[in-house]
Amino acid sequence: MSIDYCTKDDLIRFLSLEGVQAFSDVDGDGLEDDDVIQECIERASDEISGVIYPLYDLAKAATSRLVKHWCVVMATAYLCERRGNSVPASIGVEYDRICDQTSGLLARVASKKFVLPEIPQRTVNVPAFSNLIVDRRHRRDKVRVIPVISSQLAPTKIKQSSLREASID
Repeated sequence: MSIDYCTKDDLIRFLSLEGVQAFSDVDGDGLEDDDVIQECIERASDEISGVIYPLYDLAKAATSRLVKHWCVVMATAYLCERRGNSVPASIGVEYDRICDQTSGLLARVASKKFVLPEIPQRTVNVPAFSNLIVDRRHRRDKVRVIPVISSQLAPTKIKQSSLREASID
C-alpha cells in the first residue's frame, strides 16, 4: 500500500497554479496534467517511505506536517525538472536541505539523529534469542553465548544482564 504524503492542492499552494500548470502541461492545452502531478507526488512519497518505514508507521507519518512539507518540496522539484528544466533556486536549496545524502533531514532520520516530532517510533517485534553453553573447562563454570546459532535478526540496545561466573556449588 502506497501512501501519498501530499496532494495536488498542496503543490499548487507551494508553487502556484500557474507554476504547476507550466511544469506539468504535457499536451500543451494550458491545463495541468493530473497524471504527471500524481507521478511526482508518488515518487516523492515512495522515497520518503523508503527512508522512514523501518522507523515509523507510515499511516502515522502521513499525519506529520513535516513529512507533508518534505513531500511537497520533493514533488515540486521533480515536477520542475521533468523536461530538463532547472529547479528554481529557492526550491533547490530546500530540496538539498531535505535530501542531501550526508547531512539532509532524511539522512539524519535514517541514522536516528533526527526524529519526527509527535510520531512514535516503530519498535521491532521480533523475538531475539541466545543459545548458551556452559563452559566447564575452567575452575568456575562460565556461561557463554554461541553467536553463530543465536538470533541476529533484531539488534537491540538493551543491555544483557548476565552472571559473569556461575558455579555449581
